[in-house]
Amino acid sequence: MNATVSILAEIPEELHESLKGYLESHPNWDQDRVFSAALSLFLLQNGNG
Repeated sequence: MNATVSILAEIPEELHESLKGYLESHPNWDQDRVFSAALSLFLLQNGNG
């Protein structure tokens, strides 16, 4: 079963502009997919597993 959790986060304006540019050039991606991929990569690289 897949559960979805909403996350509200403040990010620097420069990062937001970069994210907007990325999403404009990659129409198959959305903000949720980018955040999920970034968080997954972070946890793989830094997790305790």
